[in-house]
Amino acid sequence: MATEVDDEIDRQESELKFAHDFLQPRVDRLQKSYAQAINRLWLGNAGAALATLSFIGASGTQNSSVRAAMLVPLACFACGLLTLGIGELIGLIRDAKAVGRNQYAQSVGDMYIDDAESPLEKSGASLNRKTLLQASAAIFFAVGLISGFLLLFYVLTR
Repeated sequence: MATEVDDEIDRQESELKFAHDFLQPRVDRLQKSYAQAINRLWLGNAGAALATLSFIGASGTQNSSVRAAMLVPLACFACGLLTLGIGELIGLIRDAKAVGRNQYAQSVGDMYIDDAESPLEKSGASLNRKTLLQASAAIFFAVGLISGFLLLFYVLTR
């Protein structure tokens, strides 16, 4: 009787290990892609904000309406940076609270189940406030680029 129970436990552990081993490479790739996307959003929004500031500064006093209109893409890029920063702050606070709650746990029973992360959460790509803020940074970046190129096209075709 005990061997049947042991065999069932071994089978369940084997299936769980197989499921983990099957999923882990995908989680790792998703985590890497997500981190690269966030880094590119940081660089893109910051670089575009600096380029827009440079353009506004280089245009001098010529055509003040175009210079004023360039504040739209600049504001978009700045909002993108702001939302990225807020998202990172939310993530840091959440992780710090989880560590604080669990740092003195001496067994699994002492840990808070709400602090456990699914594979999707481990990758960073789960749908939460941080991810929504980062997605809004991508939208701000796109709107800033489109508005900036439209203004550039307007300036070049006049």
